[in-house]
Amino acid sequence: MDFDWMNVELPQDILERNAEHRADAAKQDVRVKASLLRRLGYDAAYAKHRALGNQRWSWELVPGATAISEKQLREEVKAAFAR
Repeated sequence: MDFDWMNVELPQDILERNAEHRADAAKQDVRVKASLLRRLGYDAAYAKHRALGNQRWSWELVPGATAISEKQLREEVKAAFAR
């Protein structure tokens, strides 16, 4: 059975609109979650793994699209663990 809501086809102009705001929100989300994992005693490698998985899951219905690059994601995790 096919579900319409599972077949997301976002126009390119919507993906480009507010891209900077979306990237800032994604960076903040990664930093907050990585900081929480740090306080819970997890290491940076685990936090990176979780952050990458979360981003892939969030964008799985929009092939080739992400809010931030993997490099930016790793930098945010590194910043959270630098404290």
